[in-house]
Parts: sequence; structure tokens; C-alpha cells
Amino acid sequence: MNPEAIYQITNFEQLDPHFSQEMVFQLDSIPVGIDEEFQILKSDSGTYLFAGCRMELYRWEENSWKNLYQFQNVGYTCKSRLIIKEGNPFLLGGYGFWNSHTDLIEFDPRLGSWSLASVKEQPVNYNSRFLGVSEKSAFLLLGFHNNPRKDIHQLPENQGYILDFESNAWKHLGFDFNLSLVDPNAAYYIFQEGVLDAQDFLAFNAFESSSQNKGLLIFDKNELNFKFFPQELDYNPLTYSPYFMVDGNQVYLQDDKNFPITWDLNEFYSKAKFVGKASILPISVKEVNRIKQDYVIISLVSISLIGLVLFPVFKKRIASSAPVRAGQSQEKDHGQNESYSKSYSSAESSNLLEILDQNKGKRFTVEELDELFDIHQIPNPENKRVKRSRLIKEINTQAEEKRGYKMINRTRSPEDKRCLLYEIK
Repeated sequence: MNPEAIYQITNFEQLDPHFSQEMVFQLDSIPVGIDEEFQILKSDSGTYLFAGCRMELYRWEENSWKNLYQFQNVGYTCKSRLIIKEGNPFLLGGYGFWNSHTDLIEFDPRLGSWSLASVKEQPVNYNSRFLGVSEKSAFLLLGFHNNPRKDIHQLPENQGYILDFESNAWKHLGFDFNLSLVDPNAAYYIFQEGVLDAQDFLAFNAFESSSQNKGLLIFDKNELNFKFFPQELDYNPLTYSPYFMVDGNQVYLQDDKNFPITWDLNEFYSKAKFVGKASILPISVKEVNRIKQDYVIISLVSISLIGLVLFPVFKKRIASSAPVRAGQSQEKDHGQNESYSKSYSSAESSNLLEILDQNKGKRFTVEELDELFDIHQIPNPENKRVKRSRLIKEINTQAEEKRGYKMINRTRSPEDKRCLLYEIK
């Protein structure tokens, strides 16, 4: 559920059998980080709520959300996934302390804290938002390796991993077709946000290059098959809907006019076209990583040897063309600097404090705040969202250090509770 869009829920007919209006509207009082989401999971052991980076775990008790976490730690469980295994709450994967991870941690209700579960052959510095869970396994597809300490920055992995809950061991998952999150020319390109994890299926938006169709790529978690279901829509329900609820293989959402809709992934899958299969590789994650490292070393050595052989041949040509390239490079750099000269970095957020001082007491929409920050020209919405979040965080940190209070606070529009505003103090 999107915390910023709770008041866009206009029809509780779908939610009420499982989650009451009281449950939903009380979410407005629960702290949640910028660009985080509420995960609400109903199981035989209770109805649980997880709210992102704060590590807080809530359970619905006596008509209110009770926080079961007894400590104050934050920053380790961003983008983690809440699951229930053998009646106990677990978190899988996430991002924290500057690197991605696939840690599996279990909640201890007696101590009110999380503890690290022991797993084998765990992927290093890896996580993915394409995460599916079945009774026996967890699947992570198309993730990224990230660890700035080791100079690893969002390195894509166009395959996947599977965690067997019985052996608590990870294995590499290979695909027999071209699927990519970063290559628009791939046979199937993941081009939009939104992931549905149902009982038997993991589904997400994809673009099929051969037919030029958009639709859902559906992964069967039991048979490990992929099928493509064309779905031409003028909007993306997985991004637009303020919530999506999964019960078995039924998915409940709101459409672009705030009317409830239902998707049956069983029906979609039966009508979809088979496109490929995933296979559990017979080698471990550690062996795959070692092969990758060996391949990189061999490639670097080969490139170096080729360079030593060809360098004398091209030395004169390189020298003669250098002035031309230098001029072109300067022109290119000048154009890029001109285009983004007004974009602020985190280090420059102190300059924004002076600009915000001139707007004290005012409220801005997301679009107006982007113009104030001068980041509205960034074409990629995801990059713009990340930039905005980092700037808000840096500005509030500096304001708290220098003035003792946050300068930018999120609030609801008094005229329309569905709208989120940013208030300057």
C-alpha cells in the first residue's frame, strides 16, 4: 500500500473482508520513510505490518497497530520483504548501510528484536525488487549488486537466485531466453515499476520486442516457466493503484478512475504465450561468482595483451586525432554542464537552505518542489525521485544540525486528503 495515496481508496468492498477501514486509516499515524511502502500480511498467526527502513514490526491487536519491535535501530531493512514462515515473521533481502543484501532475519517476539538466520551460499551485495515467495522457496530475479565500499555500483544481474527453505541454501537461477532490466533491445525488457507476488505466480510489466506489445511477464514458481500475457492499457495499474492486494492467485486493485478491478493470474497464465524457462544451475552461487571473477581477469589480461600489440600501430593516429577529439569532448561536456548546471548535489544542499528560507510557511506539490530544487528537467522519473529524496534528507539533516528542526515536512492537503504536500518551516 502506498502511504501517500491512502486517501485515494474510495471503495473498501475488496479490502473489508481482510483489512478494515480502521486498519487502513490508522496507517496515517505510523512513521514511514520517504518512498517506502506499507506491507500488510494476514496469516494464521495474525495480521502484521512492516513499514520499511525503521525495522519496526506491527501487529493488529485490540483495534490498533501495536509495535512489537523494542529497539531503535534503523537503516538496515530498506526495501526488505515481509514473509511468514512456519508461523513466524521474517524479512528477506533489502538495502542498508550502503550495500544491498539478501539477509534472512527472523523476529523473536520474546525479545522484541530481529536475529540473523543461517543460510548457505548467499549472494553477495545483491538484491532485487522482483522477489517471489512460495511455500518451499524464495526467488530473486533481475537484481543488482551494490557496494560502494568495493566500488560496485548497481551492477545488473540478468539471471536470478533461488533460496530453498528446506536446506536454507541459495542456488543460481539461469534463463534460456533474453530477459533484461537494463537493455531495451532484449527479447523481453522490464520497462515499468510494479511486481505482483501471488500464490503460484510472480508477475511484472514487460515489453516484447518481437511483437512490440506491452503486457505481463508471468513466472510460474512451481514449474519455473515464463509466459507473456499482452495487456495494452493506457495506464499502469501497478503504479497508479494506491494498493494491490493478493489472495491466492487473485489480485485486487483500483483502476485509473478509482474503481475496483480484479485480475485472475490463473486465467492470464492459461491464455499467455510460453516464452522460456528458468533452470536451477547445478553449481553453487560461490562457484558462479568465482567463474565470473576468472572471466573478468582473463578478459582484462586479453585486452591488455591486445593493447600492447596494437598500441604502436595506432599511436600516430591517436596523436593526430587527439586535438579534434579534445575539442569535441569539451563541447560535449559544456553541453552537459549547461543542461544540468542547475541540478544540486547533496553537498550543495546548504545553498538550498537560503532558497527555502524565502519560502517559509509555503506548501508545495511534488512538481512544484522539483521546480524549486531545479530537478524537474531530469527525464527519468525514478532518478528524479531518488534525487528529490536525497535532497530532502540532506536539507533536513543540515537544518536539524544548525537550527534544531527539519525544514521540509510532508503533510496532507486540507482541501484534498489524497494529495501530499511538502511544507517549508
